[in-house]
Amino acid sequence: MVVWGSLTISVLSIFSNGLNIIVFHNWKQKEPFLTYHISLSIGELLLGVFGLFVPVQYLTVTTINMQAFETANGAIMILSAITNFHFCLVSIDRWLSVEYPIWYRNRVTPPVVVAACLVVWLNFVVPFSVVFAVYRHSFYFLCNFGTLFTLQETWWVVYLGMWNPTAILLLAAAQLRLCYIAIKARLRISLRRQQCQVYADETNRNLTFVADLSSEFQVESSFPQSGKAVSVQEDATVSGLRNRGGKAPEKSPVRRGPRTLLNLMVKTVWAGLLVAIVGIICIVPSTVAYITDPLNVVLQASCFLVFSARNITPFFIYLAFYREYRISLRSLWNSISRWVL
Repeated sequence: MVVWGSLTISVLSIFSNGLNIIVFHNWKQKEPFLTYHISLSIGELLLGVFGLFVPVQYLTVTTINMQAFETANGAIMILSAITNFHFCLVSIDRWLSVEYPIWYRNRVTPPVVVAACLVVWLNFVVPFSVVFAVYRHSFYFLCNFGTLFTLQETWWVVYLGMWNPTAILLLAAAQLRLCYIAIKARLRISLRRQQCQVYADETNRNLTFVADLSSEFQVESSFPQSGKAVSVQEDATVSGLRNRGGKAPEKSPVRRGPRTLLNLMVKTVWAGLLVAIVGIICIVPSTVAYITDPLNVVLQASCFLVFSARNITPFFIYLAFYREYRISLRSLWNSISRWVL
C-alpha cells in the first residue's frame, strides 16, 4: 500500500506542480504574490521527486539503497516544513492585501516577496541539514514501511514540535481575520441595501398621499405633466446636440465596487480556508504520530500517505477559485494542441 500510494501521489505531485510552475511563468499580469505560489510549487514538486525514492528500500537492502533513502527521507522532512510555511505566507499575504491595500501595494514589492521565500527556505534547509548530517545513526530501517529519523533528544523534539503548531496558528489567525473582514463587508452591504429599500418605501408613501389629496380637492396633478415636459425638453436638448455634431450625454455607469470586492474576498476566504483545513488535517496527525510513537509502522504509513496527498491540493484549489489560472491553463493547452497537431 505504501509503495503504490507513494508512487501515485509522487507522480501526481510532479505533474500538477510542474503544470503550476508553467502556468505561473506564462501568467500575463505577474503580481508579486505569484512568487509565493511558484516557490510553493517548486517545493512540492521536489517532494514528489524525492517521494519516488520510497520504493528503493524494497529492492535490496544495500548500502547504496539505504543512503539514497536516508537522503530522500531527510529531504522530504525539510521540504514538508518549507511547504507548510509557504501556506502561511500565502494566507498572511492575502490578509494584508485585503485589510491594508495601500500599505500592501507600496511595501510588498517583488524583492520583499523573494526575500521572504528565501528566509523560509534557509530557515529549514540549514539547521535540518546539519542535524541530519551529524545524527546519521538516528535513521532506523523498518521492514514494512521505510526509514524514519527517530532522534529523541529533548531539544530536537521541542524544535520539531514547535514549527508545525506555529504554522497552524498562523494559518488560523490569517484565515479568521479574513473571515471577519468578509462578514463585516457583507453586513455593511446588506444594511445599505435595507436603507435604500426603506427610503424607496417612504418616497412611495409620500407620493401616494399627495395623489390622494389631489383627487380629493379635484385639482389636476401637475407631476405627470411636469415630468413629461422635462422629458420632452431633455429629448429636444439631446436632438439639438446631435444636429450640431455634438454627443449626447451618456448615463453614468453603475458602480459595483463593493459588490465585486466582496466576491473577490469571499473567493479568497474559501480558497484560504480549504488550504488551512487541508494543512491542519495533514500536519496534526503526522506531528502527533512522530512525537508519540515514531516506531508504529501502521500509524507512520497512514500519516505519511495523508501528508503526501496535500502536495496535489493546490492545483485543484487554483483550478476551482482562480479564473486567471483557468484562462492561462486553457491558453497553454491550446498552444500544446497546435504544436502537437
